[in-house]
Amino acid sequence: MSGKNLFTVLDGLGNQEQNALFRLELDAEELHITKVKARAFRGDTILQEYKIPTRSIVDFGIVTASELKKQSVIGRGAVGGLLFGPVGAVLGGMSATGKQKIKSTLAICYLPSTGGEPKTIVFDAEPAGWANSNRVSILKMKNQLLKLPKSPEVLAYLGQTVNQDGSITL
Repeated sequence: MSGKNLFTVLDGLGNQEQNALFRLELDAEELHITKVKARAFRGDTILQEYKIPTRSIVDFGIVTASELKKQSVIGRGAVGGLLFGPVGAVLGGMSATGKQKIKSTLAICYLPSTGGEPKTIVFDAEPAGWANSNRVSILKMKNQLLKLPKSPEVLAYLGQTVNQDGSITL
């Protein structure tokens, strides 16, 4: 796994303790979300790994606190609601308890392999002392994901139809 990013989980990975450390890596088939015990010199100790097929990812991106404020005023579409809703709930709950200030989050929205409603995993995109390393990593992964095909279920969820000529009808 790449040592270029390190995220703390906020919500969406079952019973994982909040602020557990994860590294993310993307290949053509899957997004690997690996829980680690980070070490500076001898490499990470891998504690657990989650995999999301890239075809199942509905949306992937950074959500900032200022975007959340704008979205609550302007309103939001289906995908934006998926990202902003869970992220807003997580950040709202944290600000209510006064635990910590989060500037931006990484939200990963996907259709689970078991079917049903989309799920969202939320990470702190800028843990203290980690500078902008995560932001660069997120942008690279997002650009890769944009080039990869989506499953028929994701396209149907997004209200898109793939035509015989490869074009997409919205």
